[in-house]
Amino acid sequence: GVCNFSLPQLEALVEQCRIQPMVCQVEYHPLCAQQQLPLLQYCQEQGIIIQAYASLGGQDTSAEQWEAVLGQQQLASHENDSTTAPPPTTLLTSPPVTKLARALNYTPAQILLRWALEQNCVILPKTSHWERLRENAQVLDCSMTPNQVAQLSEELRNQVIDTLIDTNNCDDDEESKERRLQELTRLCWRG
Repeated sequence: GVCNFSLPQLEALVEQCRIQPMVCQVEYHPLCAQQQLPLLQYCQEQGIIIQAYASLGGQDTSAEQWEAVLGQQQLASHENDSTTAPPPTTLLTSPPVTKLARALNYTPAQILLRWALEQNCVILPKTSHWERLRENAQVLDCSMTPNQVAQLSEELRNQVIDTLIDTNNCDDDEESKERRLQELTRLCWRG
């Protein structure tokens, strides 16, 4: 298998190798889905399994990075409580994820893991807590429609774009905004 290969790197490898890789491990979650889609499609066409890591958004992502990506949002559970500040928005606490979790009666983690499974990705949820391990295993009993999968990706992408527009100069051209969007939504592996 290979890890963190871009589409051009994987295509070049497949052209040159005698034994094709069976697995391509990449960061994969709804925020980076659009930029990883060509790689996902290529791997599916070639019979290469996508193994998604950071499906929950990346454990090493700082609060500052989350604020740059998703903004500091007032969460529904804190709307009427002025005594406590809302926690920083992360992928697990972002409104599109929590809204869908409530609607389907799943946890936010189950929504994100199921999102990847619905796209035929193998997931690697990491935990040292038995409760979360059981919760993660229960994702096999969950389901999402293709429309819910697409809508979650779109809503999160729009949230990031709205944050970019609010926090940066709106004078940037579309190519610069897209480059910044790709930079921000790649939460773990940087290169």
